[in-house]
Amino acid sequence: MTDSGAPAGIASGASEAGGAGTDIVDVILDLEASCLPAGHEVALLQEVLRLAPWMAAEPRAGIHPLRGVRGADGSLLLSRRTKLVIRMPRDKLCAASNLEGASLDLAGTPIRIGHGTFRRLEPSATVYSPRVATGDEEESVFLVTLGRELDRLAVRGRLLCGRRTRIARDGRDFAAWGVAVHELSAEHSLVLQRQGLGLMRDLGCGILSPHKTIHTAD
Repeated sequence: MTDSGAPAGIASGASEAGGAGTDIVDVILDLEASCLPAGHEVALLQEVLRLAPWMAAEPRAGIHPLRGVRGADGSLLLSRRTKLVIRMPRDKLCAASNLEGASLDLAGTPIRIGHGTFRRLEPSATVYSPRVATGDEEESVFLVTLGRELDRLAVRGRLLCGRRTRIARDGRDFAAWGVAVHELSAEHSLVLQRQGLGLMRDLGCGILSPHKTIHTAD
């Protein structure tokens, strides 16, 4: 696994002294699959945890929502360029290497993980997550909850709430919204990307990235 921004390998990359945005990274893995079933997020997490069980104890680790097009039945049609992207602490890079070349079974749908690289977090005045969940069902209450989270993190930014979706977990259906945070300083941008917003980071909720860096299904 190599650094997508430099030729260093994973071992040397994991041992470098950390600077701004280097304590948390995105691991980007090739993915061999054409279609995933509706509600695949939990099955994908379970399979990733089978290979990387340490992720369960890392509150800032999570799997970015996969890029694709939703079918009428809720399935996700993947392009050949779709990547599996996992946000994690940089000191776990070596432990993540065993994901490369692994075969996963998502409720009967086989997928294979290919070569991986990693990317450092970069500040951006606008960061975005396609899916943020707090446990709230009303948008107005949801925005109040997020405002309190920004205050707790001492982050100043302007919240913009987008399309509402839903995500299922443990027999419960959660409301989630796309969220952008604008007018961020470089420092505050990195704080949000490291910490995320809301609940269920492991299922891809609240993982913030520079706007348009990560493309996902509607």
